[in-house]
Amino acid sequence: MSYSTYPFIPLLLVADSKEDIDRQYETLNKTLSIHHNIKKLALELAERDNSGCYRGVAIFNEKTKKTEMLFEGSILSEVGELKKPPVVFMFAGIGNQYKNIAAGLYKQIPFFKDLFDECCCFLEPILELDLKKIVFDEEKDLKIDMAGGDCKKGGADLRILLSKSKTASAENILINKTKYLHPLLFVVEYCLAKTLMKWGIVPKAMIGHSVGEYAAAAVAGVLSQKDALLLIAKRALLIEKLQPGCMLTVLAGKEEIEPLLNANDRLFLATENSPISCTISGSEKDIVWAEEELEEKDVVFFRLPTDRAFHSPLLEPIKNAFEKTFENIAFHLPKIPYLSNLTGDWATERQIFDAHSWFLHTCKTVRFSEGIQKLLDIKDCIFVEIGPGQTLTGFVYQHPFKDDNSNVMVHSALKNVNDSTPDTVYLLHILCKLWGNGVPVDWNSFFK
Repeated sequence: MSYSTYPFIPLLLVADSKEDIDRQYETLNKTLSIHHNIKKLALELAERDNSGCYRGVAIFNEKTKKTEMLFEGSILSEVGELKKPPVVFMFAGIGNQYKNIAAGLYKQIPFFKDLFDECCCFLEPILELDLKKIVFDEEKDLKIDMAGGDCKKGGADLRILLSKSKTASAENILINKTKYLHPLLFVVEYCLAKTLMKWGIVPKAMIGHSVGEYAAAAVAGVLSQKDALLLIAKRALLIEKLQPGCMLTVLAGKEEIEPLLNANDRLFLATENSPISCTISGSEKDIVWAEEELEEKDVVFFRLPTDRAFHSPLLEPIKNAFEKTFENIAFHLPKIPYLSNLTGDWATERQIFDAHSWFLHTCKTVRFSEGIQKLLDIKDCIFVEIGPGQTLTGFVYQHPFKDDNSNVMVHSALKNVNDSTPDTVYLLHILCKLWGNGVPVDWNSFFK
């Protein structure tokens, strides 16, 4: 992250008790005025011994010259060992995109910006457009991201999980067009994941939701960066040529909406998100019929801001052309395991190397809920949602946790459209939370 203009600096505190953390914080507040280089002090604190069982993070605001405690807690396990909880990356699908998505990260984090530019440069001749021109409003974003913000904001907002901003989707027609949206989501999520990994946050496992699986595959090393960009762009362009369609998220389980699907064979189960959330696909006419039926039964639902009926037989006409795009693609075994939407289980070599399986991923049901249930077998894991909003965060919490795995935590690395927190403040908050809970962070790389 570039600290030439960024006002928030994390000061890491390590001790053997909460009382020692409090004393360090008090001493820090008293002595900060004599430190002429707070950034140098922050790096010195980050490089010292981190073996203490209590951790705290104080955030220094260079504008106000004040600090506030962001996190403090024990990372000592029940058996007396320091916890290093495994991290799971979750890559989001469509539904929460918005203007200026990740624009603050683009302006403030050189590594993120360089990788983002590299991806957009590769995509421009394919899409005949620079994605940055439709997503970034430079003057607006610069004003927002430099305004400061509350470092304690974060977490899933139930109102966002249960409803969508109609204004956001109506204002950004180009962003919501499939041929731009899918490549854009991939670029944002791939760059964000690579940035976190550069800072030492390396996932033990991953899962993508719908189009998010392409980002998971690229981060896992299954696809090279260029091959992944080529596939996601070609796929989006092919889908764009199909007849328009709609998608409707319903706050009900698969069994609850089966009667609806049985009553209309032109509606399809697109995604199984959680035990209490599914998405259906169909034509505009059939989705309107479904909305009327659901409203009559007082079931909560909302439209997704998309123009095609993904994960349904309505996408089958692209089969031959789509599978042909894989002819010169080089596949590799994953360096990081990830869950397949097609099976709800770990992606296998047979699936990864098979073009037809990638096609089926496009037109068959996303078994995301089964994948999350599988990941919950990883004890004390920390889920990190990579992508806009906290929809996947909500899906995880909608699953039953096992009694011996009640310490599962879920964080989102990118804010939702209604959150005014600057992107960099939001991400810093998550990074500090991860470190505070025992996840190793390469602070030297971060401060550079």
